Amino acid sequence: MISNFINMKRLLFFLMMGIAACTSYAANPLQSLLQAFDGRYNNTKGVTTREIIQPDNYYYSFEVENNPEVVKQLLQMFEEVKKNSNNINKTVTNGEFRYVLQFPDDTTVGATYPANYSKLRIFMQSNQPFTKNP
Repeated sequence: MISNFINMKRLLFFLMMGIAACTSYAANPLQSLLQAFDGRYNNTKGVTTREIIQPDNYYYSFEVENNPEVVKQLLQMFEEVKKNSNNINKTVTNGEFRYVLQFPDDTTVGATYPANYSKLRIFMQSNQPFTKNP
C-alpha cells in the first residue's frame, strides 16, 4: 500500500514536470523583445520605432542613438531572445557587432551596434503576425 502511494507520488511529480516543460517550451521565444513594442518608447529621445504590416510581411524595428539607457534595456531583451534562437549568425566588422537570429517559424531577428554601445538597431521580421503571450 505504501509502495503504491510512493509510486503514485513519483508519477504525479514526473507528469507535473512534463507539463511545466511543455508550457515553458510553448512560450513565445520573442516575448521579451515583443514587449518593447507596446508604445513605451514612442516618445523617447533618440528612439525611432517602425512597424510595417503587409500581407505575409510583419516587420518591427528600433533605432536608438544617444540614449545609452534605452540601448541597455533593448540589448537585455535581445539577449533573452538570442538564448532561444536555433541559428545565430554573428559578424564583427571594424568594432561593429551584427547578429542575425533565425527561428523555426521563419522569424528573423537582428541587431547591430558598435562596441561602445552608442547606438543600436534591432529588427524583427516574419511572414506571420507576432503574438504576445498574455
